Amino acid sequence: MSIIHHAGIVLFLLWLLSSFNRCHPIAFILSLIYLFLVHERYVMKLRRKLQYEERKQAYQKRVLTDSETVRWLNHTVEKIWPICMEQIASQKILLPIIPWFLEKYKPWTAKEAVVRHMYLGRNRNEGSSPIYW
Repeated sequence: MSIIHHAGIVLFLLWLLSSFNRCHPIAFILSLIYLFLVHERYVMKLRRKLQYEERKQAYQKRVLTDSETVRWLNHTVEKIWPICMEQIASQKILLPIIPWFLEKYKPWTAKEAVVRHMYLGRNRNEGSSPIYW
């Protein structure tokens, strides 16, 4: 319920008490105290909500450092690479592109350069990735 609902309930109860001639000044004081406490509770909830939204926006806007942006990617690549990515990267992505590079950048002394097989390695300890001609 909103503050307006609480104020309406208080006004209704005060009207009801006055219609039965039972309205006493203490009822008005208690009504004011009740409405003050309701108001304080709503202000506190609103402050918490605003603080939560500010923290949420600040977290979304914060600039990630290099180590934070790459850590999850490194972990994912380490787990997926040996299983399927080496085969996909070497045979499906790079192997079809390499002939174009070889034709464009081969030395003038070479008549033809052909890649028959390419292997990028299974783990990061293997060092550089050999290309077999």
